[in-house]
Amino acid sequence: MEEDRPAWKRLLLSLVYTVGIAALLILAAGLMVVGPTVLGWVATPLGLGPLAILLLMAAVGRIASAQKMAMSAP
Repeated sequence: MEEDRPAWKRLLLSLVYTVGIAALLILAAGLMVVGPTVLGWVATPLGLGPLAILLLMAAVGRIASAQKMAMSAP
């Protein structure tokens, strides 16, 4: 299968995707560090207790691991 796009478009797309993925990885790492604190700030006014915060953190972890598995699948 031949590529129909010009070389400059392929290069531009690869740069955009690389920068975008790098930004998402940095954001994800930052959220792992400050996530529980931010989640506490959001959950407290909503009246959610510590168990709800723990369950939300577990759900986010499950989603992240599912995405990792989906990305590594052939």
